[in-house]
Amino acid sequence: MSGSADPKDQHKDATGSAIAGLPVVFGIWLVSVSFVFFPLSLLLTDWLGDPAGATPGEMLGDPLFLSIFLAVTGLWTLFAPLALTGWADRTVWMKRLGCRELTPEERSRLDPLWREVFLYAGIHPEAYRLKMSDKPVQNAFAVGDGMITLDQGILSMDDADLRAIIGHELGHHVRRHTQINMLALWFGAPARILYGILLFLVAGLIRLAGALSGCSWAIIVLLVAFALAVPAIVLFLLLGIAQLLTRLLDRKSEFEADLYSAGIGYRQEMIGALTELREIYGDPEPNKPWSPARLGSTHPPFTDRIAALG
Repeated sequence: MSGSADPKDQHKDATGSAIAGLPVVFGIWLVSVSFVFFPLSLLLTDWLGDPAGATPGEMLGDPLFLSIFLAVTGLWTLFAPLALTGWADRTVWMKRLGCRELTPEERSRLDPLWREVFLYAGIHPEAYRLKMSDKPVQNAFAVGDGMITLDQGILSMDDADLRAIIGHELGHHVRRHTQINMLALWFGAPARILYGILLFLVAGLIRLAGALSGCSWAIIVLLVAFALAVPAIVLFLLLGIAQLLTRLLDRKSEFEADLYSAGIGYRQEMIGALTELREIYGDPEPNKPWSPARLGSTHPPFTDRIAALG
């Protein structure tokens, strides 16, 4: 490693799927704004301003509505980058994903591999952070600002495979795949929460209607349930489309991360690691490229990834 390497320089450069993901992230942001923050701002305007008999259309021209809408939406949007900081890595993602620090035994094996990968990549090894998970599976993942986590089961693979896998996860960070995924998660959270609430209310109202003895009351409750079901269905469709697009970009990002690892010197090691993982997990419905299992997967088939490297 060159002595001039900056431990704060992560060498991130958005390309390919990360750039293509920006319109998808904007669409997810727009869904949350339209279905959550816009009606919430109307409710707050009605509550704080108390415009007697004002219609929603009239409230749109109220300066109070504009101030509330910009404040609520702006704060939520401006807080999004917090999910992409070292602070979020330490206080949110490590706890949520069950990550921990390395044991002395793990560190003695993995540190030399880690430093070699970063030497080949031309990046200071302290620019990113290596963590462990106790899950007994052959997997690794990149998340947040600069965290790479290896699951416990992947330590059964040899050092050559581990170097390639670390290079692959580094590629996700360098190509900004993790940043796009974190933004999509943050901006989609309000819409997903609202969808869950609407689904809960609709199911509860349908059960209530079935328990009511009076026909007229049952019809009224069912009408309310139907009224709530309409935005729930629209949200289901919009979030479903966003998820399909996100999955498509996720699969493209896996190819890019493979090629990044190959580009810094681990092409054969990456092929070997993918071959071993294919023997363990297999490929999802290899003869059905448009099956739900393939379309809903975040990873392309190992065979396709090996072919792309070969």
